[in-house]
This record gives sequence, structure tokens and C-alpha cells, in this order.
Amino acid sequence: MPAERVSEITLKYNLPIPGAFRPRALTGEPIGGPQGRPPRTARLVALAHKLEELMRSGAVQSYGELARLGHVSPARLSQIMILAQLAPVIQDFVLFLSDHEDGVITELELRKIAREPLWSRQCALFDKHLNRFGKSGK
Repeated sequence: MPAERVSEITLKYNLPIPGAFRPRALTGEPIGGPQGRPPRTARLVALAHKLEELMRSGAVQSYGELARLGHVSPARLSQIMILAQLAPVIQDFVLFLSDHEDGVITELELRKIAREPLWSRQCALFDKHLNRFGKSGK
């Protein structure tokens, strides 16, 4: 049975955000409760996953249709979707940044990292970026 076509999509998501910045390893560690509004980069990574799920579920038939429904250009949609290709540890780090940590890394910098196909190299690039600005992912 073919999937129904969607003429409008409404996305709602909540992201838990930890408190003050503290250097943490890119492996896992307990995370605190939400604090303030999530940084723009975190919202975009979450959006990329939501849009990817819409495609995977068949709710939309093509990325072109998804772009039209979201009122963005196909090029902008591609920029957002590449964020879902980041290594999971980088995504976790970005998703749990606090509101005052916005700017630790920009969307453009994340997209450059996401273009690297190997997650180990992505992590190395990410650590290099954090170290250059006096932050530490480890």
C-alpha cells in the first residue's frame, strides 16, 4: 500500500540542554537537565534527523518535495541534511550544548566536518577546532 502524500508538515522538538560549559570527552557521560534555548546548531542537527526520518518513512516522496513543504531551497535543504552525517559523538556534543555555548562551533564549520566520510577524521577535525578556540572535547 503506497504511503500517503503529505501537503503540510509541522515539526516540534524539544532538546535537553546541560548547564554551564565544562570540558567533556567525546565518549559519553551523564548529562544535566535543559537550560535555556538550544543553540541554533543543535536545532539544525535535530531538524536534519527529523527530516531524514520523514524521508525514510515515506511521508514525503523526494527531497524536492521536502524542500517545497519546508519553504526552503533544495540547496538549503542539502546544507541541513548533511548535518545528519556527523559522527554520533559530535552530534551528541552539539545537541547538548547549552544556550551560552552557542558559537563554540558554527553551522558552516559543522558542514565542513560532515563532508569528511570517516567518523574518526571527523572527530579529529572537531577536536582540532575546539582546541583552536580554547575549548576541549576531551
